[in-house]
Amino acid sequence: MGWKFFQNNEEVSQHLTNLFTQEFPEFEEILLDHIASLVGLMSRVAFADSDFSTSEQDFIKKNLKVFFELDETVINKIIDITKTEYQNFLGIDNQLMTKFFKQHYSAEKRNQLLEFLFTLGAIDSRVDQSESEELRLITQGLDLTPQHFLAARAKVKEHIAALKKN
Repeated sequence: MGWKFFQNNEEVSQHLTNLFTQEFPEFEEILLDHIASLVGLMSRVAFADSDFSTSEQDFIKKNLKVFFELDETVINKIIDITKTEYQNFLGIDNQLMTKFFKQHYSAEKRNQLLEFLFTLGAIDSRVDQSESEELRLITQGLDLTPQHFLAARAKVKEHIAALKKN
């Protein structure tokens, strides 16, 4: 597949390809593919409500450090890319951004990714309609079932309810 999944728009493709190559020249293609795919999905969820809050940014930073063992400089670059390039990612076909995960993740791991994205969407104590719709499309792109979507949504709702009690 190659990490240059931005094939549906030549200008956007060239811009994002150059950006990732310049920002992360030391990374192998598979890691670039992983980061670009994840940044794309996070952008779609984080900006679905037209706001990329500080709490969303902090959540992403914390989890990138845990999942990828990336250093702070790389994490900050990813956040900067997410903030500045989200409109380009919104124009990319969902299937292209989820392709990496379908090829490299088991169904269980894709479900964990969906739960991560639901949690990102709910970091402001709710998942609004636009975020929910984006997550539904991502669920389909990840080849997960509506039951996975409902279970991830229920898990996040439980978490939100627990936070409100405290």
